[in-house]
Amino acid sequence: MWDIISFFGEPLLWVVISIVLVLMYLFPRISFWRGKKRGPKRRKFKKFSVVFLISLYITFGAIQAAKLIFDIPRPCVPCPSEGCNPYCLPDSTFPSGHSATIFVFFSSLVIVFRKKWTLPLFIIPTLVAVSRLFLGVHYKYDVIVGSVMGLIIPFLVIEGLIYLRSALTEK
Repeated sequence: MWDIISFFGEPLLWVVISIVLVLMYLFPRISFWRGKKRGPKRRKFKKFSVVFLISLYITFGAIQAAKLIFDIPRPCVPCPSEGCNPYCLPDSTFPSGHSATIFVFFSSLVIVFRKKWTLPLFIIPTLVAVSRLFLGVHYKYDVIVGSVMGLIIPFLVIEGLIYLRSALTEK
């Protein structure tokens, strides 16, 4: 069960989802607003897509940089060794990319939509973070740091975009 929950934080899954979001924006006939040129749904979707995509790829870069800098071995043995963990990856453990990736998505939802329904959804990224511990592929601090990165980066991105927009309109 934990492996299925963990899959929802798989970075490759979110790369595919990001490509689908870009296609939905570029080809509006295949998306939920049924080809409308303008409108509040399209503007919200555009804002969400921009915040999410920028945050996602900044997070990917930050995760890979941290893994190279800290190079902390995982608490598990990758396969095909004896006594291996089939979920163990051969890269370093710090920070958790699965936790960071899924928290980026849900943080972006909260930032853009600001609806009551978005906050209870945080149970999903929390379960993914916990699943990484139960699968034995991360230490607690890996998951905590990854989750915090996934929470903070979208807020920094939206603030940066707001600042950039105000700087460009002042000129």
